[in-house]
Amino acid sequence: MLMETKFFSLETLNLADAVGEFIQYWGFKKIHGQIWLLAFVSKEPIDACMLCHDLKVTKGLISTSIKTLIEYNLISEVDIGDKRSKYYQANPDFTSVIVSVLTNRELKIIDKVKLHSDNLNSKVDNRIDDCKIKKLKALIKLGEVLIKGVIGFKVIDLTFWKFKR
Repeated sequence: MLMETKFFSLETLNLADAVGEFIQYWGFKKIHGQIWLLAFVSKEPIDACMLCHDLKVTKGLISTSIKTLIEYNLISEVDIGDKRSKYYQANPDFTSVIVSVLTNRELKIIDKVKLHSDNLNSKVDNRIDDCKIKKLKALIKLGEVLIKGVIGFKVIDLTFWKFKR
């Protein structure tokens, strides 16, 4: 599909589209992946007008998406230009990006699941199996240990992850 581009080549935009689809699989929006890719591969910081034009989306969508990407430390605002436009660049440190996402998203999700599972037993709901709840809690613990291990760059001890059959 041919489209008019002004700032990036069609090949670069096709890559941004593919990265957007990949990022969407991991729970972000496609536009997040597209913006991140363009900011990452660009020689110079980019602005919202460039993104709006080449991605064919509204300034509002770009603005809200940029806020999310900044929140997760995927991109940052840089001080250049005429001060009327804001410019952005991708965080080149993949390790800090991954740690930021795991800390601000996955760890919060697993904490919520853990909180709710801690209150669950057959005394509360006689239709559930305590043995299965115990296994579920071990799975939740595994997720927590893995995420915290990656975040802290630690050796991960999985000895607790043994079930009797």
